[in-house]
Amino acid sequence: MRNLWIHLTEIRARLSPQKRVLLLMDFDGTLSPLADTPEKAHLPQNAQKMLLRLAFQPRVRVAILSGRPLGYLKAVFGVPSFFYGGNHGLEMEGPDFSFRHPGAGALRSVIQNLVRQFRKPIKGVSGALLENKGLSLALHYRNVLRARRPGFDSLVERLQNKTAGLPVRWRPGNKVWELLPRVAWDKGRAAQALIRHLEHPFPVAVGDDKTDEDMFEALSGKGITVHVGDDGDSSAQFCLTRQSEVPRFLKFLEGVLR
Repeated sequence: MRNLWIHLTEIRARLSPQKRVLLLMDFDGTLSPLADTPEKAHLPQNAQKMLLRLAFQPRVRVAILSGRPLGYLKAVFGVPSFFYGGNHGLEMEGPDFSFRHPGAGALRSVIQNLVRQFRKPIKGVSGALLENKGLSLALHYRNVLRARRPGFDSLVERLQNKTAGLPVRWRPGNKVWELLPRVAWDKGRAAQALIRHLEHPFPVAVGDDKTDEDMFEALSGKGITVHVGDDGDSSAQFCLTRQSEVPRFLKFLEGVLR
């Protein structure tokens, strides 16, 4: 990855005036600072302001593509002109656009049954949190003390073994394990679906987590991809060292695309 701020001239040139642009943004860790628990996350006012200013540009469309449920994203942003992709794109809505992955919908009852089964054992690990996201579930361990991590890891291993014969898949994230329906879909495919719907605008994708790597790989050679974080392990073209730099990048985009 290359430091984004060193290559602004290149990025500006690639966002030439004739191009329509689709801005694809992750939420947690990208637009919102990472929080101790999901409900404590918030959208900073400066990020919200820049997204709205970008959305008012005639050649820009804004999409929020997140692991959060679709209803949560619509409630937090509340902008009718935005496109929203919840559960990593398993459910999406926007102007003249609606998508629910049929395979994921068929497996919703499987996920909800596991939510009921997991509640009691998760409560046995102090600091662990089960999040029911409808089409998926998440086991958060950001607040699990280091001394209790072996117990949490052991529990996750038991739960993974328990679900081995079910049509679901486990995926690690930033201090979280997600359990998703086993369907051929991810943020990359979701981004491609939005691009097709909008008749192939130039994509600019920004994210911080492992699930965003699917998006970066799907858009390789087709747009601008930006990883948020200093871990250096990403297939994105550019990087921002800290989440707090994201509003500054959005301001840069707004200046270029106005």
